[in-house]
Amino acid sequence: MRTLLVMLVAILLVSSGYHPTAAHEEGNLTTITGTLTITNPLILATVSQPIALLTDMTPYVERDHDQGIPLTSQIIAPFEGNLAEGASFTIHLPIAPLGTTNDLTHGEGDGTGVQIYSVEFAANAFGDPFISPTEFTGWGEALSSLVVDPGSREVIGGQVVIWAPDDDQLIPTGLGPDGRFLTDDDPIGPIPAGWTVLDLNPEPFEQIRTPEAEVTIVEGDDGFTDYGHLSFTGAFDELLAELELRYPFTDLKDIDWDALRAEYRPRVEEAEANQDVLAFNEALIDFSIEFNDGHVSTRLPPEYIAATIGGRLGLRLAETEGGEVIAISVTEGLPADRAGMELGAVISSWDGRPTTEAVEDEPLLFGASTPFSRRLQQYEFLTRGPLGDHVSITFQNPGGEEQTVDLSFEEDIEGRDVAANTAISLGGLDPAQLPIDARMLPSGIGYIRVNTFFADPVLMTTAWDYAVNNLLSLGAPALIIDVRDNGGGLGVTPLYVAGSFYDEPFELFRNELINEQGASVDIGGEDVVPTAVQWDLPVAVLVDDGCASACELFAAAMAENPDHLIVGYTPTAGVEASVFFWNLPGDVPFQAPVHRLVRDGEIYLEGTGVPPNVEVPSTAENLLNPDDEVIEAAEVALGPQIEAAAQAAATPAPGATPLDTTPVTEGLPASPPALATPTG
Repeated sequence: MRTLLVMLVAILLVSSGYHPTAAHEEGNLTTITGTLTITNPLILATVSQPIALLTDMTPYVERDHDQGIPLTSQIIAPFEGNLAEGASFTIHLPIAPLGTTNDLTHGEGDGTGVQIYSVEFAANAFGDPFISPTEFTGWGEALSSLVVDPGSREVIGGQVVIWAPDDDQLIPTGLGPDGRFLTDDDPIGPIPAGWTVLDLNPEPFEQIRTPEAEVTIVEGDDGFTDYGHLSFTGAFDELLAELELRYPFTDLKDIDWDALRAEYRPRVEEAEANQDVLAFNEALIDFSIEFNDGHVSTRLPPEYIAATIGGRLGLRLAETEGGEVIAISVTEGLPADRAGMELGAVISSWDGRPTTEAVEDEPLLFGASTPFSRRLQQYEFLTRGPLGDHVSITFQNPGGEEQTVDLSFEEDIEGRDVAANTAISLGGLDPAQLPIDARMLPSGIGYIRVNTFFADPVLMTTAWDYAVNNLLSLGAPALIIDVRDNGGGLGVTPLYVAGSFYDEPFELFRNELINEQGASVDIGGEDVVPTAVQWDLPVAVLVDDGCASACELFAAAMAENPDHLIVGYTPTAGVEASVFFWNLPGDVPFQAPVHRLVRDGEIYLEGTGVPPNVEVPSTAENLLNPDDEVIEAAEVALGPQIEAAAQAAATPAPGATPLDTTPVTEGLPASPPALATPTG
């Protein structure tokens, strides 16, 4: 198909009177250069293969946000140097560009039209040398040679690059009365054959025809704003004003902006009067928690953590579905262990109140988008507190008598409790592991652990393809994908991963941007597109409340197929939006959404998450299982699907010779009582 398209474009160029040498006559534009400095820390942290991209602007001409860039038209060049300090690029323009010819005069000209391009900062995400529709659609709105009004998404300045096949073409010569590019009121005039940089900033536009022309890539609204030069109150006022206009969940979260201003501005004023960065930071911590949104957050300074939860009891708790609170971890040598508490102990009272009531008053350190995430966080921090504080606990060990003890929060000098917590929360995995890890389970089922989506996307997608291909070659009859405790990352990667399980593309959701005027603007949909590496055997996805943001996009995409098993105790975290970043005085970072995801006119995933369709009950037996009970539940639930797939594979087509097959369910664990309950 690509070869055919090249041939058709070549025929079009010849039939329109194009002469290959005309674009490179002496004095004509042949080269574009530029320099870019990036300040957004997220981009600097995650992009490993940045490119300067000459981008066909046909989507803008047609005002189609969802249109991708044809591969044949893409002209790319590397950046040289450090993007944080300023990196340069050089694009050598082709004699015969293969973009789309567009009439920019709305039918007023007699010519065939021109090709129009912007220059974009782009990044390779999937390992190939081109930018796919999954990576870039529409037109550049930040880190682009275009200056775009964020409210209307219309081009209002910047620079474009135009190729004309001959001297008979007309193009706009100004923005017209409406101040927007390529609208009906634009004045028009001629453009010479060949390449021209069109500067949209002066009126009339300037046509630059020198052999080498510099094009400026503007950072624009790239998701990062630096208020670090302002005072504490100045930065807080700017931040609050912007959030009041642009925060996408004001109604959903029932945000009272006047109340927030009245409560937190005096604290910011006091921090400013004392030049106390820590007090300013602490005010922002409490401010962020008010949103009940896991995406709204700031830095937690080490001294703040030490003062609030620096002491430990060496104890972790969980609530069973029957309402009992039990000890699921007791760290040797710390206060709970020295008091004689054992695994499975029922904790009935906390400082004289039922534990299930006491936990409700435990303050949060992070925002939580759902009641279950809030509750789990409160249980996590109930057993931690300021060093030296005391708590009275009534408990009963399995088979023992009820007893009450007074415990003090102590320092975890050797890191034993930290290690125990990490082992539990990450399923025993080393947190320093690579983003993707794969192995065969003893049952013969393939297992892929995706630790994060916040990593170089080329690394992620390459590792994913390798892992899936490897498990296929090893004959795994089914696949378990573990995304528990995956806090998210870049949205493009989970959609790529989900593409391994679908043979037809589909739109998962739409993006809505809340612009600087407070209006909601549809900025395009996000699709799951089939990828080259396909898995069509049974699959289960392990989730928990630690699967947040980009992780939830993967879980949601997988849940589109009801045959895919989603296995866990709880839904995913329900934290779903695109996040912007601010730098505040004292180098205090802040993040919050200004986008939201919608589907069928409703807010998507935020506050709800992706529920399991194989629910693991919160019984004491499961919570205290020394093995991984969620993996076991997935293996049991996959059993019938594996058997059905094996039978289907063993059933010969008419006239075919039957295969000699071995049951692929051999070695799977037997289903323990009440291990997993299919739902939905």
